[in-house]
Amino acid sequence: MVEQAITLSGGAMTVDFKLVTQPTQLTGLTVTALGILAEKTTIGTSQQSITGEELSRTQTPSIISSMSGKVSGVQVNQTGNMGGSSRIVIRGSGSILGENQPLFIVDGIPYSNAGFSNASAGGGRDYGTAAADINPDDIASLTVLKGPNAAALYGSRASNGAVVITTKTGRGGPEGTRFSFTSRLSSERPSVMPKYQNQYGQGFGGDFQYVDGAGGGLNDGADESWGPKMDGRLIDQFFGKQKPWVAHPDNVNNYFQTGSSVSNNLNVTTSGKGMGARLALSKDNITGLVPNSSLTKLSGSISASAAITSKFSVSGSLQYVQTNGMNRPENGYTEGNPFMTYTWFGRQVDVGLLKNQYFNKNSPYGFADGSLFNWNDNYHRNPYWQQYDNPAPDSRDRVTAQITANYVFNNWLSGLVRAGGDSYRQTQQERFAAGNIDRTDPSFNGGFTSADGRAKETNFEGILTARKTVGKFDFSANFGGNIRRNDNVNSGYSTPGILVPGLYNLSNAGITPTFTNSESHSAVNSSYGSAIATFNHYWTVEVTGRNDWSSTLPKANASYFYPSVNTSIVLSEMFPSLTRNGVLSFLKLRGGIARVGSDAGPYQLQTLYNGSSNKFNGLPLYSLSNRSANAQLKPERTESSEGGLEASFFDDRITVDATYFLKLTRDQILPLTIEPATGFSATTINAGQISNRGYELMVSAVPVRLKNGFQWTSAVNFSKIKNQVDVLAPGLTTIIIAGQWGVNLEARQGQPYGTLFGYDFKRDSATGQVLLSGGLPQRASKKSILGNVNPDWVGGWSNEFKYKNVALSFLVDMHHGGQNFSIGNWWGEYSGVLASTLVGRELDWNKPGYVAKGIDAATGKTNTVVVTREDYNHGIYPIATPAILSTGFAKLREVRLSYEVPLRYAAMLKLSQMNVALVGRNLYTWTSFPNFDPENSTSAGNGGQGFDMGAVPTMRSFGINFTLTP
Repeated sequence: MVEQAITLSGGAMTVDFKLVTQPTQLTGLTVTALGILAEKTTIGTSQQSITGEELSRTQTPSIISSMSGKVSGVQVNQTGNMGGSSRIVIRGSGSILGENQPLFIVDGIPYSNAGFSNASAGGGRDYGTAAADINPDDIASLTVLKGPNAAALYGSRASNGAVVITTKTGRGGPEGTRFSFTSRLSSERPSVMPKYQNQYGQGFGGDFQYVDGAGGGLNDGADESWGPKMDGRLIDQFFGKQKPWVAHPDNVNNYFQTGSSVSNNLNVTTSGKGMGARLALSKDNITGLVPNSSLTKLSGSISASAAITSKFSVSGSLQYVQTNGMNRPENGYTEGNPFMTYTWFGRQVDVGLLKNQYFNKNSPYGFADGSLFNWNDNYHRNPYWQQYDNPAPDSRDRVTAQITANYVFNNWLSGLVRAGGDSYRQTQQERFAAGNIDRTDPSFNGGFTSADGRAKETNFEGILTARKTVGKFDFSANFGGNIRRNDNVNSGYSTPGILVPGLYNLSNAGITPTFTNSESHSAVNSSYGSAIATFNHYWTVEVTGRNDWSSTLPKANASYFYPSVNTSIVLSEMFPSLTRNGVLSFLKLRGGIARVGSDAGPYQLQTLYNGSSNKFNGLPLYSLSNRSANAQLKPERTESSEGGLEASFFDDRITVDATYFLKLTRDQILPLTIEPATGFSATTINAGQISNRGYELMVSAVPVRLKNGFQWTSAVNFSKIKNQVDVLAPGLTTIIIAGQWGVNLEARQGQPYGTLFGYDFKRDSATGQVLLSGGLPQRASKKSILGNVNPDWVGGWSNEFKYKNVALSFLVDMHHGGQNFSIGNWWGEYSGVLASTLVGRELDWNKPGYVAKGIDAATGKTNTVVVTREDYNHGIYPIATPAILSTGFAKLREVRLSYEVPLRYAAMLKLSQMNVALVGRNLYTWTSFPNFDPENSTSAGNGGQGFDMGAVPTMRSFGINFTLTP
């Protein structure tokens, strides 16, 4: 509580009181599992809340991105792609091949966070994750339940924790109707760009002469920059003969346009006696960094609640979201990724020429009019033509709804019935013009792909709640049941060849199209309950239990029960003398244990037949799957224990929340290679264990609070997790999660989950130094562990300074340690485009070529052999070690300067409230990771971590926000 001195004057007086943001509070009410409000002092598990205001301070791709750096124990990975994926993991990865992200709950209804990315380091597009459909302006509060202890009542999908979101309603506000309008505008540029060299152009060995761009000239088919020095000499080039050979230092920067985001949100709330309603409409328009790319999102939500009688009330909400994307850039090693194009490049190329001309006309080299105009015809296409003549539209429509009825039987017993559903349809199309290198047959006039996915989840549940006080004991109990149904349908078709250019229709297919179709249905029935007893307001014990019956498990194992027990003791209430010295204000100890089960995916109990689009004598063809089913599957089991301390000092000027936890996930559902003589190549088994143990710390403080109204609030969160694959199956030492260019992302026994495994240098056994042959590197005979993707620790530091109507806040987001295989740096070094490749380019007295550090294998002495940097860099492939780089970073994630316009000025505009804010995001990055953004992932899935191929960086944005209330 903030004290305010008032001087009495003896007459009538008016005093204005203003609510002031406080640091993390350890007392009061918070949302727990099943949406139940509980006193924070009685909660025996770790959880942390974020207000809707904190989530919407700056414009972010999704609410997951806006959580980065704000919650201890939570790791967020995000891509820089327009509308791209964000991955959230609480307390480390626990499942080797299953889901590792938490369950999302919105107004009591499970909310899908499905990933729509088909991207990898080898190609594909990132269409984002479903949590991006949640409008931050609709959120009243968000609570992170960390781990199975806190989420035990939500079922198997909450074994990785839960994110519980409560949206805004009109109920509880002042009577009448109120309007609020918020507009956000921002401009965006890449937060990190590669450092290119600008001294040597296209070619090999210092030589280049253009004839046809396909090898007909002197190294003109090369897509590397080991050519002549760019000193103005005249050389035949793709745009004309005998042209000056000069650098274009901004040729890559000039390709990327300044992106923009415009977001407008209108809220209408009405409140009356016993009722309330809210309507919200939002429209986002995003212009991408890559030319001709855009994203729009239209969302609308309506919620209402009413007390029908003194005992009976109803509430409900409906949300509709429509997202339309155009030409999201591709990821990975494919021509649709501009960063891949510029990793293999001629540094003399003027990209502006490619912007203005796609096709040859009156070519000085005799090319036919209408043929593609480009600097290289072997491996690449004009990046502007790639974006404008190869359209890739996508769309997603989503509807989420719930209705809840509450009935109060008497002063100690109440109940609710809730029904809700979440459904979406996602479509993706790609159209490839004639000449597209990666995706079409050159004998035809282009190709196309189309994919359509639909998913629906419905939930019906009922809960009875009883509360009773007997003497010094407060009792509460909950008992309920849930019926869940999941339905998924996916279909697609593609062809790499069409007959008539520009007609992307199956009837125009020159090559027989490939069709895919899949359908799955699953169900889970559940019953659950909890009992809570609090003694004398300071000691609480809670016991929970849940039993699921899953359709994806065999009947003998379909029923599985998981319990939890937690307790909390408020020592400052138990021993009031602890607080009498004015230092300690609050002290609470808590702890708990839990077990949670997780079922299998659909259709793993019986071996399936796979259909084929081909026919035999007009009859359909089916083949037996190569994977043998396992009719004895059991659910995965996650066991968790934690202990924690919560304390505040100096009348809540300093608060501390610390936790130690241990999480074990056993009976992993894993593929196992089996003897081909059985007729199958693999089967599915229960085996293996992953452990996660670590610390979480949240400290907040008000270092300065002055009588004139100035206040400085600061908060630090920190988490350190040790992750390990303890054991797999007998005879099985590793499972490959993903792989690129000879490097695997693995779950390797005895190592952290997410180990990078590939080729190192050949090294001297005594000293560990690199063994060189003729001054060039050699590859080790066997692969070895090169690193792992997990950071050593993550944290965040937030600050807010407030004085009267002005507030300044900033957030620094930190990841320390962890590695990835930077394919962008690997090939950028190989191709000679990066500034780091200049050393050793020439042989002279000042720079005598390149002398690599190491031992000459022939002499056993320190290497003194001089080689060119070109030969050395080419010799590195396929050695991955130079590209295993630390992904640690500190980012100035958010900055916001806001001004609350005084009422007298707002009234001139007929407004009751007006706020103006300047905002920035990803303004600066401190990192040792060279050339690219260390915060890179290709998707939100397990296999999307650990690799980058010139990933699009997160955007550095500057903007202005207006909030107007009539």
